[in-house]
Formats: sequence, C-alpha cells, structure tokens
Amino acid sequence: MNKRREAKLPGYFRTRSGCYLSQIVSRGNPSQARMPLQLRLKYAALIVGFCIFTPNLLHARTQGPSTSTEIVKMRLAGQRFCIPRNYIWALEEKPKGEIDRTGINLHAKFPEMEGMTESTRKLFWSTPGTRPVVHILLSEDLRDSHHLTEQRQHDWLKTADPEESVGEIRRYRLPPWRGLDPKRHELVLLGQGDSAELMTCKRFEPGRFPNCNIMKPYPEKLYYKVTFFREYLPQAREVRERTERLLQSFQSNCR
Repeated sequence: MNKRREAKLPGYFRTRSGCYLSQIVSRGNPSQARMPLQLRLKYAALIVGFCIFTPNLLHARTQGPSTSTEIVKMRLAGQRFCIPRNYIWALEEKPKGEIDRTGINLHAKFPEMEGMTESTRKLFWSTPGTRPVVHILLSEDLRDSHHLTEQRQHDWLKTADPEESVGEIRRYRLPPWRGLDPKRHELVLLGQGDSAELMTCKRFEPGRFPNCNIMKPYPEKLYYKVTFFREYLPQAREVRERTERLLQSFQSNCR
C-alpha cells in the first residue's frame, strides 16, 4: 500500500485580524488527498492573505473618536448640521463634501458640552458609566416602533407600578420590552407636571455602571437619545437642555 504524502502545515493559521484558517491538509479528507501538494499550499497562502488584508481594507473606511476640530457637514432628515469632528464618535474616512445620513453618534463632556481634546481624551475612553461624558444618538430611525419612544414611556406610566421614591425622583417598574429587563431597568420621573423629565435608567448593581436615557423628538422628523451616568440623574433636566442647545449650535454653524 502506498502511503500518501502530507504537507507540513500547522493545525491552524492565525492572522493579526483574528481570522482562523482550518487545517488545509487532513488525514481523513479524501478530496484533499486527491489535491496536489503544491496546489494545497497555494490555496492555503491565498486564504491567509485574504484573512490578513480584507479586514484592514474594511476598517480603513471608518475612523473612531478624534480630537480634530475640523467641521464635518452632513444632512439628517433634510436638515443641515456642521459638526466639529471631535464631537463625532465614528465617521467614514475623510468624507468628501456634505454627507447624507439617517443618523449620527455624538459625545460631549458634561456639563461644558465640549468635544474630545488631548487633555480630556482619557475621560472619553474610560469605562462607560464612570465618566462625565454624555452620548447622543441623533437619528430619524428612532421614530420606529422598535425603539422606546417618549410617548411609549408616557403610556406605560399610566399603569406602571410605583416603587421607592426620593424627593423629586419617582421610580416605576418597567414593563418587559425589547432588550430591557425589568429586573435591571426602571422608569424614572424627575419633577412634577409638564416640566417633569421622564427617562429609563439601569438599576444599581454591584460591579456595573448604571446610566439613564432620555429620548425626545427633534424638529423635522428627527429624534435624539442622550445617555448619561445615573449619578447625574438629579441634573437630568440640565442634561437635556444642554444637549438640545448643542444640537442647535451644530445647525447654526452652517449659517
């Protein structure tokens, strides 16, 4: 009986992109036994090259947070915004001209509502929920029924079971919702009457960093959702007002 030759290849190739290549030569695969050794080696090299270079090409199209103050022009639901780059969480590499998008992720240091700078870089990159940084999602897609809109929260509030309250902060049990566990999330109402701020918050848990979300409509078919550290809950109204002024300033920058 003739013994089949086997290629001297390691069991797995691992590239810097984290891509794994299964063993090209296997004792138990008859189809590989019929494949010439030289062809198998070329096939292995081709797949390794694909794993290395393809992710790099894809990631090169998007850039993360930046300290640059260069103005980025874009349209959201037909509205023009001129936003300094250091307020934008991620963006396509060197966009040309005005961008047309359905939404944008922003961040700013609270309470100054400043974008990321060299001196505040660590604050923006530290553990979420432990930093004075608010995250803002401005999008027309937030109108979809999939999202927890302000109107839906108000509807729930009519029948929600109240929980322990402290001063102006009233807490309510949150009904089950997509991605929101009533054991870990709750409805919170701050203040009285029409000026009250309604939001969803994560409950305090050991080892976790709770935050709160306020979602509001923005003129002309847009919504914004601002996420902030729960420790700032008594200042929720200030968070909302400063967020709205910031978004308005991005529009006035275009004039």
